[in-house]
Amino acid sequence: MANNQKQFEGFLENIQLIGDDLASLRTSRDANRDRIKKHWKDTLERAVPTFEEQGSFEMGTVIRPIEGDYDLDDGMYLNCIGDDPEDWESTSTIQGWVCDAVNGATQGDPEKRKRCVRIPYKGGYHIDVPSYGVDSFNTTRVYEKGKEPTDFDESNPVALVDWFNERKQSHSDLRDLMRFFKAWRDYKKGPLAKIKSVTMTILVAERIQSNDRYDQAVVDTARHCANHIRGGGSVAKPVAPVEDLTASWTADDRTKIADAFDDLAEKGEEAIAADTIRAGALLWQGQFGPRYPVPDDGAEKAAGPSIFVKRDIRESQPFA
Repeated sequence: MANNQKQFEGFLENIQLIGDDLASLRTSRDANRDRIKKHWKDTLERAVPTFEEQGSFEMGTVIRPIEGDYDLDDGMYLNCIGDDPEDWESTSTIQGWVCDAVNGATQGDPEKRKRCVRIPYKGGYHIDVPSYGVDSFNTTRVYEKGKEPTDFDESNPVALVDWFNERKQSHSDLRDLMRFFKAWRDYKKGPLAKIKSVTMTILVAERIQSNDRYDQAVVDTARHCANHIRGGGSVAKPVAPVEDLTASWTADDRTKIADAFDDLAEKGEEAIAADTIRAGALLWQGQFGPRYPVPDDGAEKAAGPSIFVKRDIRESQPFA
């Protein structure tokens, strides 16, 4: 039987965001925050906002893309608007202030999007800045285009990060498995493109089957995810706003997505049963793509992964 633990460790090194890229992103985040705070204080003469990272970057599950940018979500909490939404400025006004604060400081112009301002950087990444207010009921509401402040939806991404971190306490391999499943989704695409990152995060965190071996954990978790989806199970946000993230899936979507998880589990079982490490790694590479390392022909029983030559992340391989 093949134990591809070393190849999974090599795969993890190839997909996770580390080193200079991570440092650059953090430097840009800090400089961006400083510009916005300075604009609020010196130009607007208002109480400066506070910031909270959210999403996959804060959870530690962000992966390196090969097509497109990677990003960081940096929530901006407004301390100058009071707690009555009737008195809050419009989304257009707040987003305009953010754009004014950062204009000319990065590679391109900031972009006003539905629920954030997107700030591009020349390093192949961007920072999304959603804005939040807290009303008199201590409800966090997110600014959104096309809505009046009194109609803003409740949103608490910080609570989702806290929920994920609680799950991680019982499953030390959760972050790594999340990276594997996101990389699998991005390589395979097709029906799996229906699974947004937040949906995948909740699905895997709730169905995780931890194991000392990555290969067995992927197989068992994939099987549990397939059974849940095929059985009509929902994937609901555990924090506000509580909603079924699979509500838009059709019956055909569910079947195809469940089939994909089952195929991952089946190919994984074949890999574990393979006669050599190389044979098992080739099967896993068929699921995860060329960033999953395979030992050389003469190293079927080698303890470590083959050398992976890092290529430019803009190469047109099927990852996102």
